[in-house]
Amino acid sequence: MTVRYLIYLAAQEIPVDKELYYKFDRHRGYRSHAQTMRDIMCTALGVQLSKIDLSYGHIQKINTMIELTLEKERSKRGISKRETVRQLVSEQLSEVN
Repeated sequence: MTVRYLIYLAAQEIPVDKELYYKFDRHRGYRSHAQTMRDIMCTALGVQLSKIDLSYGHIQKINTMIELTLEKERSKRGISKRETVRQLVSEQLSEVN
């Protein structure tokens, strides 16, 4: 099995299989890897962003909101953070495709 990596945050790579990686890449289109991950995670976790949050310079605030919500989801599922991210991305891309 070929392993590819989704970059969740700087220096945090999530290993995924080739099929999930290609689904992510098709969904990504011309957007950056980081922006696509933020979009997927916000949607999957139900994080609501205001127009101000989406403006330039609020990336750290968005990442903090995602991290807090992700930690709650991780503890609910009882699995590691990496596995939670992998599952959320997989679930979200399955719904989109």
